[in-house]
Amino acid sequence: MAKNKQRPAARTVPKKPAVRPSSAQRRFARPRLILATIALVVAGAGAVSLSLLGHQSASASAAAPATASISPDSMAAVETVDGMALPVREYELFLAQDRAETFAYFQQHYGVTDSATFWTTAHGGQTPTKYLENAALADATKACVQQVLAAKYGVVSGFSYAGFLQAWQAQNASRSAALAAHKVVYGPTHYSESDYFTHVSAQIAEQLQTTLASKGVVKVTDAALESYYTAHKAQFASGASGPAQELEPKAAGPSAAATAVSFAQVKSVVRQYYVQAAYEALVAQRTKQAVVHVDQSVLAGIAIS
Repeated sequence: MAKNKQRPAARTVPKKPAVRPSSAQRRFARPRLILATIALVVAGAGAVSLSLLGHQSASASAAAPATASISPDSMAAVETVDGMALPVREYELFLAQDRAETFAYFQQHYGVTDSATFWTTAHGGQTPTKYLENAALADATKACVQQVLAAKYGVVSGFSYAGFLQAWQAQNASRSAALAAHKVVYGPTHYSESDYFTHVSAQIAEQLQTTLASKGVVKVTDAALESYYTAHKAQFASGASGPAQELEPKAAGPSAAATAVSFAQVKSVVRQYYVQAAYEALVAQRTKQAVVHVDQSVLAGIAIS
């Protein structure tokens, strides 16, 4: 995708509003098992690997259309993050993701409801449109940073949204063929674009965590693990809701009091949570340091209503 003729000046990553939940608040959600491959499995059908997602730099992106209104399917770059282009079509996923939260924020803080002027009426010095744009850009920038790291450390051979779309279509085609042949299909019979993007992004994150730990980028030492365990000891108590639920046997009955569990007993679980927390901190740091260019002319052409 080719660059726009005039590249906007670098700017800092847009910050999410303070009320938005951070990834740290979701840190103790149970991590999924690390998969050996980020391809999805379809019995009897060929798996689609992320090797299909060939590298795409900002210079390879499509030029933005001259018209003020831009199609949500446009591959014009709305921003670049460390040289990686974020096309409008990918950005639209984050707009959709953060839309309900935007409604909730303005309803809770200003008592407003949906109307013809909802998106353009300012409250507290900010319109819902600008709030949503900033939230989506912040989330999209973080996703791009993860993609850049995944390519750098060999988790994927490269990432482009055009390549992702090809992999998504191929994945659905293989699932349809398997169903037609009366073969077993694991998971959904059909992925929506947003669901497949979420799935692939989650698999990249899991593989990247493992890779960064194995390469020493995320340093995992017994001292670090014990320190993490001590700081979160309540989370690892038997009978508590959290990591200790992965231990067995548990005390009988749902009302059994939480009891302390030694570090040695939960070391492997502590390691998973420590690596996940360290990974999230690394991505947050790299996101703050990323060189981000937002094309304001493209951003202005994206309709929000």
